[in-house]
Amino acid sequence: MSGGSHVPMRMCVGCGGRAPQQGLVRITVSADGVLQIADERPRVGRSGYLHAEPRCWSQFASRKGAIRSLARNFAKEERVAFVRRFEATRAQSEVTGHVA
Repeated sequence: MSGGSHVPMRMCVGCGGRAPQQGLVRITVSADGVLQIADERPRVGRSGYLHAEPRCWSQFASRKGAIRSLARNFAKEERVAFVRRFEATRAQSEVTGHVA
């Protein structure tokens, strides 16, 4: 065995690229079935990951079909609304200086 530490890798549900989990934005489904960004505390259940890059969020919004990591299918309108909420939160964070 090597002496190095293990780095968890995850796949971006937008572009399909793999990256260290720590560098990705984690998304989950709320109890009422709405896509949301996972906060800092651990959550039980399924989740997906996205790069923070706008290109990945755009690709995620335009995809069709189920999100395997979430074991759900979301209509394009739901994905677009989620991305818009994220973009609005990020824009507000840039104005106030708080990181989303």
